[in-house]
Amino acid sequence: MEVLEYSYGGGIERLDGVRLRAPSHSVVTQAKTSAAAPLQIYGYATRYKKPHVHKGRIEFFLPGCFDETLKAGGLVRFVEDHEDGATFATSNGGGLKLVSDDVGLAFLADLPDNSEGRRAHHLVASHRKSAMSVRYRPKGVRESLI
Repeated sequence: MEVLEYSYGGGIERLDGVRLRAPSHSVVTQAKTSAAAPLQIYGYATRYKKPHVHKGRIEFFLPGCFDETLKAGGLVRFVEDHEDGATFATSNGGGLKLVSDDVGLAFLADLPDNSEGRRAHHLVASHRKSAMSVRYRPKGVRESLI
């Protein structure tokens, strides 16, 4: 039986190639460019098997749950606080790379060199933002009584 560890989910691990916290896994470096972009952040959008509270329920993501979405190549947006306003990067050539591994959903975001990209970078550099999470629509749910 595997133990579930409570966690808020993901987190930002590097800013412009400089470690902000101990890396949880090295898969993000597979997507990383050889020289860090001037406005680059990466880490895990979420980690698998880490419970979180959502809509009054305790939920967690299982390995492979994002595979269908990643394979389909649909648009994924990197936004602040799940809001639709400021989009800092997108998949499909907009600076956002996503990789699913045995730890979770890793991301690499090359932020645009404009006011919004610099603002997002500053929020991370000043430690005002460090957590990550995903917005999702469940396609398959398994409920269990704990």
